[in-house]
Amino acid sequence: MIIITGSRAALSYSIISRIKAMMKAANLQDSGMSYVDLNLVRLEGYPSDSLSARGKAWVSACLIDESAWWDVSETQNTLDTIIGYWPKSNPWTLLASSPSKPGDLMDTIFKEEESETAWHRLRMDYRYGEGTIYTAADIARIRKTSSWGREMELKWSSKSGSTFRPFDIERAKAIYDLNPISTERVIAVDPASQTTGIVVTEERDGDIYVLRAEEKTNALHESLSDYVYELWHQYAPISKLYIDNSAVTFVKTMKGILGEPQEYMEQRKLLDSKHVKYQFVWRVEPIFFTVQTKREILGLLKQALEGGRLKIHAKEHEKLLLFLHECSDQEFIINKQTTAHNDIGDCVQMCMLGYE
Repeated sequence: MIIITGSRAALSYSIISRIKAMMKAANLQDSGMSYVDLNLVRLEGYPSDSLSARGKAWVSACLIDESAWWDVSETQNTLDTIIGYWPKSNPWTLLASSPSKPGDLMDTIFKEEESETAWHRLRMDYRYGEGTIYTAADIARIRKTSSWGREMELKWSSKSGSTFRPFDIERAKAIYDLNPISTERVIAVDPASQTTGIVVTEERDGDIYVLRAEEKTNALHESLSDYVYELWHQYAPISKLYIDNSAVTFVKTMKGILGEPQEYMEQRKLLDSKHVKYQFVWRVEPIFFTVQTKREILGLLKQALEGGRLKIHAKEHEKLLLFLHECSDQEFIINKQTTAHNDIGDCVQMCMLGYE
């Protein structure tokens, strides 16, 4: 049996320790910090960022604890590991978690159509423990706290950030045609080894509409470049393709595909010597995330929201909306430790450069 917790290995070790304490009278043949052998069954705990849960010869059961609170990349890697055992040994698989925020793993699973989901879903709120593990006095006391909705009623709620006003975010929500309508589009890509953000926008009657806002997990370089090239044609014509310059190889690949010099820094030096702004020449433009640039693009996004120009599809772009709700900054530098879906957030900020 495999037990997988969050990124802290100490938590999985703690669960194993509790099992050993409960089973003192049982037949414990062997045990260690991360495992216990109980009646010829090995129970072993792993943190979610570990690859050591892969490659087991036979797995009879999997317990995945509090996965709604993990980073999205940890969640996908763990699911890939566990689902890989299904055709091999058909293990019992239990996902257990209290809600974290809209769009987390549990929220996503519970929104799946019954005909499509692979999971048998149970919502066990406080009523299942009423009169057993919870007394009436317990419930009355907890009901007065801010944790009641999430922990006891299993409601998904997002943290409240300080960068964007809730009024502006609500005003930005709209239902509209996601197909390209006006003259040109802007695409922004934030490539990363785990989660890549992609946003496509266009201007309609002075407003900026988000047509696509998505994350691609563990996207390989070649498949990502093919995908972005497809978007280039799907949303043509494109006025700008912005890419985070930290992904230098990807920038060079897209420039080569789209007919621009791959040694773009040399070209930039040449343009600078002729007093020509490279932004006027390049359609594939790498964005250098200096402190000054971070403050500039965040300021542009705030202006678009506060001015009522930005339109975000209320049903299709939940991750972008969650980024806006949770976003906090210090001196116009976003705190990415407390904000979800930062890759999409970086992309929508880059897109704003196309509407200065």
